[in-house]
Amino acid sequence: MKNDPRLIVAAMFLPGLTATAPAGDQLSWKEVELVSATGVPGDSVHQYALRGVLVVVEVKGTKGFSLKKGGFFSKTSSRIKHALWVESSCSYDSRQKLAVERIKFEGDFPGSMVSEVRCNDDPWLNHNALGVVVKCAVNADGDRMLPLDSIVRATRLPLTVYGVDPARAAALSREAAARPGPPPPPPPPPPPAEITAVLGQLKQASSPATFGPIVPRLLRPLAAAPTIVEGESLAGAARASAGQASRQDMKPFGTGWSGNTQLFWNATQGAELTLRLDRPRAGTHRIAAYFTRAPDFGVVQLHLRQGGTLTPLGGRIDGYAPGVTRSPRVVLGVVTLAAGSNEIVVRVAAKSPKSSGHYFGLDCLELGPAPALQLHPDVRPGSSRLLPGKPEEAPRHPGTR
Repeated sequence: MKNDPRLIVAAMFLPGLTATAPAGDQLSWKEVELVSATGVPGDSVHQYALRGVLVVVEVKGTKGFSLKKGGFFSKTSSRIKHALWVESSCSYDSRQKLAVERIKFEGDFPGSMVSEVRCNDDPWLNHNALGVVVKCAVNADGDRMLPLDSIVRATRLPLTVYGVDPARAAALSREAAARPGPPPPPPPPPPPAEITAVLGQLKQASSPATFGPIVPRLLRPLAAAPTIVEGESLAGAARASAGQASRQDMKPFGTGWSGNTQLFWNATQGAELTLRLDRPRAGTHRIAAYFTRAPDFGVVQLHLRQGGTLTPLGGRIDGYAPGVTRSPRVVLGVVTLAAGSNEIVVRVAAKSPKSSGHYFGLDCLELGPAPALQLHPDVRPGSSRLLPGKPEEAPRHPGTR
């Protein structure tokens, strides 16, 4: 065990260490870049995104590690043993004293890792923070993976802490705060009350022999465009029985998410999250949603709370996937929402046996018009009965009698 590379790698990450050790493997963060940061230093939630090549170096002879140098040095010789492309999304919540990191690996050891560490301070800004590991799980896409979780458990700090320069994190946060948000989309033009007006304009511009008479009772209003409610916009007013709902930058995982951001909830089994959905007026909507799926996500059930009644919205949603992806569109049903505040309740029901956690992610909600087709009260599904009434007059084209 004296020359176990895992112990050597763990030892080199001890805060403030500058020492020599027997030959073995070391990690170099020189090629891993902090690409975005928000909330540093003044907000209660700090978020970081890192991307780059993490190098595992085999060192022969004596070697040492210096935080000031940001990597390894060797007194004899060394060579690159492995290279991994890493994408990491990290956050620290000072209210809960909780550091969370989610890392995706590609290259020699494809897979992912999720860790949660209780820290007295933000470990990405203070490498001397004291931590207690709450959770650390590695998911390998193949049959092998580096023992990176042993580093987290040995140092009691997230793996990526030495990939963040505090000064650069503060500068990126200032840039993000000063950057204006995207302009709101222009409102859609109001549709005509009936399609009659559109057909009337076409009739005037066309040959008299093109159209027959229009029967208004057979026409329907044009459907309004659906309203999109971003999941991250609901995080501020969300209430959680356990964990914390927050905005999460999804750019490290691709471009499939609306606004490149989601609502992320570090949930536990049986926990409940209440989301406040404000509407300017009462109305009936077909509600759909886009969720995030990941190796550490759980199974949830959504409900609409009205008074003291909980109405299920669709079936259970299984958030597990081998990688971090956006779900297809999920139709949750037709609901009537009141003017003002409405509550959507997310309950953690279970988790897939393959999942390492119970987390939940919501990209956006879609509020569309309710289906316009309604059956006559005297008609039952599957019936071929004709209803009493006067039939419509058959249209006559010019030139017919």
